[in-house]
Amino acid sequence: MNRYSIGSIVGILLLWELLVRWLEIPKYLLPTPTAINSYIIAKFQLLASHTLMTLLEAGVGFIVGSLTAIVTAVLFLWSRPLKEMFYPYAVILNSTPIVAIAAPIVIIFGSGMSSKVMTAVICVFFPVLGPTFKALASVGATEMKWMDSYHSSKWQKFRYLQFPFALPQIFASFKVAWTLAVIGAVVGEVFG
Repeated sequence: MNRYSIGSIVGILLLWELLVRWLEIPKYLLPTPTAINSYIIAKFQLLASHTLMTLLEAGVGFIVGSLTAIVTAVLFLWSRPLKEMFYPYAVILNSTPIVAIAAPIVIIFGSGMSSKVMTAVICVFFPVLGPTFKALASVGATEMKWMDSYHSSKWQKFRYLQFPFALPQIFASFKVAWTLAVIGAVVGEVFG
C-alpha cells in the first residue's frame, strides 16, 4: 500500500465520521467508524470465536468440496456415460443461486455445523469441477500417443500425464473456490 491509498482510506473514514455527526444520522442506521471500532474492541472475544467457527466451516467445506470435485472430474474423464448423465445437472446446479439452495440444505441437514459445511461444499464443488475436468481432458493427442507407445495403463496416463498437466488449472480454481467457501459458510449461517 502506498501513502495515497492509506491517505484515501483515512480521508473516507474521516468524511464518514463527520457526515454522520453533522447530518445527525441515527447510529442504528449508519454507525460512525469510531462506534464500530468501540464495538469491535468491546466484543472482540465473541467476534473472534464466531470468526474462527466460520473459517472452520469454510475450511472443511473447501477441502471436502475440492476433493469431491476432483474425484468427480476424474470419474467424468474415465466414464463418458457418467459424464453425459450428470454433467448437465452440474451446470444447472452451478447456475442456481446459493441462497436458493441454502434453505433446503438447512432443512435436510439441520441447523448445526453440517448445514454450513454442506453449503460451502456446494459453493466450492462447481468452480473446481469445471476447470479440473477441462484441464484433464485437454491433454494433447501427441502426448497421449507417446504414453500409448509405452503401453501405459489408464492409471499411468492419469498419474504421469493428465493430473500433472491439470494442476495449474486446479490450483487456479482453488483461488476462486476459497472465496466461495467463505461465502457459502456465511450464507449457511444466515439460514441456519
